[in-house]
Amino acid sequence: MANITTKLASGLRYLRDNRWLAAISLLTYVTAIFWFTDLDLDTANRFYDAHHPENGWHHGEQPFWRFFYHAAPIIILLVLIGSLSIIIMALVWQRIRRLRIYAIFILLTFVLGPGLLVNTVFKDHWGRPRPDAIQQFGGHEPYFPPLRYYADGDGKSFPSGHSSVGFALLAFWLIWRKRNLWFNQLLLISTLSMGILIGLSRMAAGAHFLSDVLWSAVIPIMVMLVLYYPILNIPRIEQQRALRQQNPLSQPLGKTNKTQVVWQVGLGVTVIAISLFNIPVDKDLQRDFAALREISIHAEQLHLTLHFENREQADKKHTVRVQYRSRGFGLPWNQLQLDLHNEQGHLQFIEKHTGIYSELHNRLHLYLPDDFKGRLNIQLDKGTVKMLNKPANLIINAPSVIQHITQ
Repeated sequence: MANITTKLASGLRYLRDNRWLAAISLLTYVTAIFWFTDLDLDTANRFYDAHHPENGWHHGEQPFWRFFYHAAPIIILLVLIGSLSIIIMALVWQRIRRLRIYAIFILLTFVLGPGLLVNTVFKDHWGRPRPDAIQQFGGHEPYFPPLRYYADGDGKSFPSGHSSVGFALLAFWLIWRKRNLWFNQLLLISTLSMGILIGLSRMAAGAHFLSDVLWSAVIPIMVMLVLYYPILNIPRIEQQRALRQQNPLSQPLGKTNKTQVVWQVGLGVTVIAISLFNIPVDKDLQRDFAALREISIHAEQLHLTLHFENREQADKKHTVRVQYRSRGFGLPWNQLQLDLHNEQGHLQFIEKHTGIYSELHNRLHLYLPDDFKGRLNIQLDKGTVKMLNKPANLIINAPSVIQHITQ
């Protein structure tokens, strides 16, 4: 028994002295779970409603989850503006200069973590399909486990950019962890909760898997630890201040320091400009039309689903329902134009978008009676068409997307 206790204590000391190795080993083990089990699919399935064909991820549209969805870009702007303000004010006010190293740390954490690594390096280029795009949940793409690169894919599931913003707030806890114990614990719980809740909001919307949320915590945490200890070496600066009882940054700024401030501010401004690409696109439309003889759809980018229904109610027998939803991210001055009008039984749907988007998904659901005898004209520059219970007598004129049509 004593021998076992000795070995256990020795193992704990080894883990304490080799924290990085222990963290990497734990991360490898947790990631392997997603490779050899259906944990990703099972957790995603808890948010998916197969009986809601127009939007199986409608739980993500609830106000509670939408609040956290919209919180991420607001957090980015507030944090970056606050950090830059402190860096700039440190040029003028002596008392603020001692805070400059922390502002630099916060700024670099968000720039390199959620900004560079999560969104630019991995998310935009890894190709992992989102849950709402895979075959298990009504999409067309195969499921890929975390860390597996999908060269032919354009998915942006790995990792979660929104939740990485919430987890990056842990940088504030890292700064204040040795101060007031009560505030320290409250800050830790609050920042972790923000990251988790933002991650759950993205899972509820079918945008990310559980493993995406996990890695969205790992990457910014690794970034902030590398910045805090070996690069900026903030503990050494704090120790020097305590020993000398004076601010090592309180001396007048020379040319070198001014140059550093300039590039820090420039970096922050650049990141704020890039973060504008994360402004959410959120547009919904639903209307009903009766007595249609022809439907024309013209869109630049659209995923169209045609639902042919067997209806018994007389008042809905010949009604066509149009449901449109657009989700994505882009610049705040982008424009998404929709033109939906009925001219003497000819329904026309025209969709155009201008500007630059980092991501855009437009979905249109048409609910038609199964005895619909009209004509469908479909012209898509890019997209897919899916038909459910298509009647044999339906005439479809869709030369531009005929190769994408699935039953």
